[in-house]
Amino acid sequence: MKWIVLIQLSSTSLISKGSQNRYKFPPLGLLYISSILRMHGYAVHIIDLLSFGKDFSYLVKRMIELKRKYGNDPLFIGFSVFTENANDAIIASYVLKKVFQNSIIVFGGAHAKAAYEELLQSGVVDIVSLVEGEGHVIEIVNYVEGLIPLEEIRGIAYLRNGHVETTDRFFLESLDILPFPDFLNIKYHNYRQVGIIVTSRGCPGKCIFCASRQFSGSKYRAYSEKRVFAEMMFLHFYFKIISFGIMDDTFTVLKERTKKFCYLLKKYANDKIVYAIKSRVDLLNEETLSYLKETNCSAIHIGVESADNEVLKIMKKGITIEKSLDIIEKIASYGIMPECSFIVGNPGDKPETIYKTLMIVYLLNKYFTLYPSAVAGICTPYPGTELALESKELGLKILIKDWRRYDTSQPIFETNDFSLNFIREVMWSFNREPEMLVERALKKYPNLKEFYEIVERKIKNSAESFFKARKGNLKEWNPLNI
Repeated sequence: MKWIVLIQLSSTSLISKGSQNRYKFPPLGLLYISSILRMHGYAVHIIDLLSFGKDFSYLVKRMIELKRKYGNDPLFIGFSVFTENANDAIIASYVLKKVFQNSIIVFGGAHAKAAYEELLQSGVVDIVSLVEGEGHVIEIVNYVEGLIPLEEIRGIAYLRNGHVETTDRFFLESLDILPFPDFLNIKYHNYRQVGIIVTSRGCPGKCIFCASRQFSGSKYRAYSEKRVFAEMMFLHFYFKIISFGIMDDTFTVLKERTKKFCYLLKKYANDKIVYAIKSRVDLLNEETLSYLKETNCSAIHIGVESADNEVLKIMKKGITIEKSLDIIEKIASYGIMPECSFIVGNPGDKPETIYKTLMIVYLLNKYFTLYPSAVAGICTPYPGTELALESKELGLKILIKDWRRYDTSQPIFETNDFSLNFIREVMWSFNREPEMLVERALKKYPNLKEFYEIVERKIKNSAESFFKARKGNLKEWNPLNI
């Protein structure tokens, strides 16, 4: 029997470790690839170390068990590589190559696409996928089986005579032709019972801290509303899932699709499920919010990022803090929880602007009680982002090179306006005693008092309208039963 192993490694990051219990979700990327492979008759085993906190010894033990079962080496061993586990993926590949000498190693994922030259030069990686894996995974298998030469595989990088070679990249145009993720190839009941789905690829945004455009393209490509609804209903009826998280960076880009999706949900399943989405400040309006409200959308995540408009310009967000506060108020007025993310330590940030941003985070969590409405992370120059590619032009002094520390919880660079130690101290204080940090900031920067009072009134009004629209006891409310 011909078999393949797809691996999601664990992480040493405190952020990832902390999320293992709360966000134990299936590895969707690997599940999509598994579906394609199993359609073509291959046995596929998914080893998810991240979600279950398993270590490298478990991986080796499991791989040896599989080799005994099949009596041969897998055709290839695929790794989903993100920045903070890239070094671990190299180490794992080195060991597995010693044990499975007839298998090739394939790396995919955002970090692999950005840092493919470095990964290939390690000498333990045979192929790096530069595109969506579903589009060429069968070509990779055909190469392994001797049916086509390596250079005929589209969208990959590989070494030839010590030099890195690449083939033409491409993006899948019609996503509806893809099968559902291979949910039946994992023990779904061992994961959080929240249906996590992705309904689009590509992003129209230009944010300098995000690599989505580079890896998935600037063209927004989406599943049809019928396909999205069908996948949700499959998870609902097969696994009894009633809570869903739509994980697209921006679900509401195509307003007509959003409208049609909500129509299907309301007509056939409105009393059965609840769901949350992600969107952008500039892609939400009253009409869209009314559709979402009618179909049990419980929360909308938006990236506010900064409280300072000049910093937002440098980040290329295309929004202002005033617009963000207005849309937060509108979301809340429909009884939908506005979940907001922020980034501190950006190019253009100064201590004063960082404190302004943390004030908004504090106020959102103060008035939208019992459920964390806002989170703040530290600006991180992930490979492939404009932040990393144009770091010198943006005035960044990148001091940390260890990929394991690229997890948004630790400062990686400093500028002429703030140091690593300043960011560490501020975030440590904010995470422990946010109210005390805000009080200290207002004493240090009395000019921020008026800003703070205006924002507090705005957020307080938003929270009150949210509670009024919910018409219930917030203590009993949890948008995704997490």
